[in-house]
Amino acid sequence: MAAALALTMTGCTEGVRERCSGADHEMSCTVTYKKSDSQWSTDLEGDRTHSTAVINGTFTVDSGSGTLILEGADETVEHPISAEEPVEITDLTLAMTSKRDGDERISAVVLRTTTDDVIEGFSAEYTYTTS
Repeated sequence: MAAALALTMTGCTEGVRERCSGADHEMSCTVTYKKSDSQWSTDLEGDRTHSTAVINGTFTVDSGSGTLILEGADETVEHPISAEEPVEITDLTLAMTSKRDGDERISAVVLRTTTDDVIEGFSAEYTYTTS
C-alpha cells in the first residue's frame, strides 16, 4: 500500500491546501491554511506493517500562535509555534499507532496544530519515511 494522508479539521479552518507526493515508504508534503481558530490535523500514514516514522520539516505561521503537535504511539512532541518562533523538525522518530481506515488497518503518526486564539497563514513543508 502506498502511504497516504487523511485530513481532519475541527472548529473553523479556512483555505486548506494539501499536496503530497511519493510512494510506499517516503512522502514529501506541503500544507497551507489561511486561518484556524481551533484545531487542524492530518495523519502521516504508512502500511499496517510499519512501526516507525522519521519526520523532517519546517512549520511557520504569519500571525497568531499555538502548538504544533506530533503524536506517536508512545510519545507526543509539542512545539510552540508563532511568527517569531517557527518550528524546525529534524530526524524525529516516532512509533506509529495502529488504527482503522475503513476496512483497512494502517499505521499513523498524527500531525496537529492547536490554538487558543487564531493562527493565520500556516505553512508546512515536511517529509516522512516509514518502516
